[in-house]
Amino acid sequence: MMMANKTFAAFDDKGEIVFSAYCAEEVAALNMQINGFSQYVEVSYAVRGDTDYILDGEAVPRPSMGSTANGNTLSGVLEGSTLLIEGQSYTADGTDVELEFTLPGAHTVKVSLWPYLDQEFVIENSAQQ
Repeated sequence: MMMANKTFAAFDDKGEIVFSAYCAEEVAALNMQINGFSQYVEVSYAVRGDTDYILDGEAVPRPSMGSTANGNTLSGVLEGSTLLIEGQSYTADGTDVELEFTLPGAHTVKVSLWPYLDQEFVIENSAQQ
């Protein structure tokens, strides 16, 4: 008797999806064991680690962070978020972030906090007078 294929996702202790497979259940168990994944669940759709995570044994979409940019100010940056600016990492304290750049031009600012979706902002820094 042939088993129907299902989708499985391996995850780490914080729920981050590290591997997924579409296969028969007995193949999934072997696949997870071979790859060293001890935590995995059957999921109802093809999950992706950059958009989904495992919460209480269920695949769910990662929530949006909701930060916004207005000029050189980022608002709604959650406490504990990591900001990557010009190759340097900073930790947000939950207040508005006032950005200052040493050079004019476009600068990319990445905001990350698990399990929220990462956000990227391109901030245009005009030439100083």
